[in-house]
Amino acid sequence: MRSLIDRISDAAGAVAAANRARTFESALEEFVFSLQTVPDYPAAEISDEGFARLNALSERVIADIEHRLDGTALDEARRARFAESVYDIRRAIEDAFTWRKHYLRR
Repeated sequence: MRSLIDRISDAAGAVAAANRARTFESALEEFVFSLQTVPDYPAAEISDEGFARLNALSERVIADIEHRLDGTALDEARRARFAESVYDIRRAIEDAFTWRKHYLRR
């Protein structure tokens, strides 16, 4: 069984490899969805190194989004969805860190 971190890493790789806006958007949705599922797993399942990797992957995907927003002709609706994804990623990482800190304290 593949780990959650591996699935999120694969989704981040798909975002980086996407060369069409539609493919990028689909990969981005998968990344955000996978990242938002972190609190569904036992807190002890993800190590400190795993969380550091999640954070690094998230920053890389955000950089990919910003690059796409800066350099690609996008329709306004897609541009708004990509920008909103940055907030979704940051919120998911914050939620994951808060969740892990809370449950590992017990």
